Amino acid sequence: MRARLLDGERLDGGNVGGAVRIGPTVRRTTGPWTPAVHGLLTRLAEAGLVEAPRFLGVDELGREVLSHLPGRVVDVDSETPALPLLTHAMRWLRRYHDVVEGFVHPGPWRTIDRPLAAGEIVCHHDFAPYNVAVSSTADGEQVVGVFDWDMAGPGSRLEDLAFAAWNWVPLHRPLPPDEAARRMEAMAQSYGEGVAAAGILLAVVPRIERSIEVIRAGQAAGDEGMLNLAKVGEPDRTVSAVHALRTRVPDIERRLVERRLR
Repeated sequence: MRARLLDGERLDGGNVGGAVRIGPTVRRTTGPWTPAVHGLLTRLAEAGLVEAPRFLGVDELGREVLSHLPGRVVDVDSETPALPLLTHAMRWLRRYHDVVEGFVHPGPWRTIDRPLAAGEIVCHHDFAPYNVAVSSTADGEQVVGVFDWDMAGPGSRLEDLAFAAWNWVPLHRPLPPDEAARRMEAMAQSYGEGVAAAGILLAVVPRIERSIEVIRAGQAAGDEGMLNLAKVGEPDRTVSAVHALRTRVPDIERRLVERRLR
């Protein structure tokens, strides 16, 4: 019984590392990047960003202890996030980006071990439906929790938005160009000032190609989380999907221009 309590109940969601729930807490293995992530979570707690987990300490197995974030995780294999959820998620991402403006930590971060460059922030770098807890409201499902912060590190707002477009629009699926353009516009408008749908669209392929490089490098280095991705066909699955997107980008871009001219 004691071993079972320490092991906990495996949680849905996430792509990189396993997490288990024990009561109102989540336990996860740690790495050299963990102190930087804890520093980031502390910043978010101090700013009142309640959708991020709270760092509560380390257990006797050396795992980090985080607060559990209740809610439903979208099944990314069978569902497309409804438009109200997409727009709410982008408003949340804007709040997060604004909160971490000016936050600096020496790291190391998991995949980007360097200081922030001018104009950069600490990005989530994995903001996708599989890392979000949602709850139903009168206005539809909304984001109530954002987890799996191990990929966080230096980057631009546009990089986080490009990754979000890949997963929330989602551009990894062969959506009709009109629908993709409509959802891209809604995404940009919800995020707010300083971004345009066309700019996000053109940043998606380079951003996802970087993810492919990160996964391959991590697998070559024996990173357990990255090796877990191999079990679900990554990065080969993403390589195929990004190749297909590259051929669709011109049509989506044309639809965005047409929508602006209406």
